[in-house]
Amino acid sequence: MTIRRDLALCGVGMRTNMFACQYLMDNDLLGTDRFGVVLDRNDLSQQRMHLDTFFNMVDAQTALLLDFSTVPGGKEKDLRRFVQLYKKDEQGKYQMYREV
Repeated sequence: MTIRRDLALCGVGMRTNMFACQYLMDNDLLGTDRFGVVLDRNDLSQQRMHLDTFFNMVDAQTALLLDFSTVPGGKEKDLRRFVQLYKKDEQGKYQMYREV
């Protein structure tokens, strides 16, 4: 999912793994200088496996996120997503610089 000209996101969970994201970065297939890998470590639900089922861009500066506490069982289960942020270094290789 391209967010802006300099940022793309990819979800890792039920169907996509980190090897796919690494392949995109290693082969410079993203077309952006920054890349966010959105990790679904706990939820693994068919209903929320695609980024656009819980996250949508309203405009270039605003995102709309699902309040996971409204999801059945969401208050008891940890449904959070974590994001590993990568950016290109001077050699054009992606390096992780933060996890949120």
